[in-house]
Amino acid sequence: MQDPDELWSMRNQYYVGNFDGVFSEAESVHVDVGDALFAEKNLFLQLARLAQGDELERLDSSLLSRVEFKALSILFQLKLGNEEALLKSMMNLVDEDVSKNARLRWFAATALIQCNKDPNEALRVLFPVKSKSLEVQHLCVFLYLQMDRIDLASRAVEE
Repeated sequence: MQDPDELWSMRNQYYVGNFDGVFSEAESVHVDVGDALFAEKNLFLQLARLAQGDELERLDSSLLSRVEFKALSILFQLKLGNEEALLKSMMNLVDEDVSKNARLRWFAATALIQCNKDPNEALRVLFPVKSKSLEVQHLCVFLYLQMDRIDLASRAVEE
């Protein structure tokens, strides 16, 4: 039997766009600081802040060393300008990523889109990831539609 997913409600609130609900659900979830769920809980909280246009919350020092939080910090900074330097930092993170971290690559592709770069560039960042995560699939379909490749978008939806 599989353990219950403590973050299910919080993730669900994020995916449906109820960002205030993410914060409410996060209050009811109690996880230990060193736990993997702690990092994921904080990641979704920060993503909800980003979606609402809020500032990055002060993070626990154990999280700051994780590559996902470095990339998330770059996404927050993109709102302030200095796109080229920040994109270069993001691409350096991707180049150093030997594990093909899906979330890092999703952040990098999102940054490229935010800076109005070519959709092909964003797809190249996502391509090594064979992830079935909702975020990666959504972004691929979005990019295909942006390129007027409805055939590829519908194939991606069917997979």
